[in-house]
Amino acid sequence: MKATRPVKIPIYPNRVTYKSPIIIGSTRYMFRFRYVRRSDRWHFDIETMNGEPIVRGIRIVTGWPLLAPYGDNRLPGNKNEGEIICYRTDGSKEDPGLQDFGKNAMLVYFPDGIPSKVPDPPLIFEII
Repeated sequence: MKATRPVKIPIYPNRVTYKSPIIIGSTRYMFRFRYVRRSDRWHFDIETMNGEPIVRGIRIVTGWPLLAPYGDNRLPGNKNEGEIICYRTDGSKEDPGLQDFGKNAMLVYFPDGIPSKVPDPPLIFEII
């Protein structure tokens, strides 16, 4: 399988809930992001472009494979080999709060799964 670059998935901290069409590989998904004030955490859903839910309520946790618990073959990646993680650029292990995305945290899709050691910034990304 041909290795491809990680993909940075945009999250906009000034919008506490929104949907965004995102193309990963050759597939278009609808991502729905929402910030939950009570827990000071971000969550997201992934849907088909027809609005059919693939997975809902994924809490964004730093350094953890976010797609691993879900076995749906419609998820990004070739036969579920790809993975999404929250990557902190400031070295923190804390989960991102409202203003962290765009400043010191990013959501990254690794098409070939998470490497054994996630490289330090700057990473080479495909920006979508």
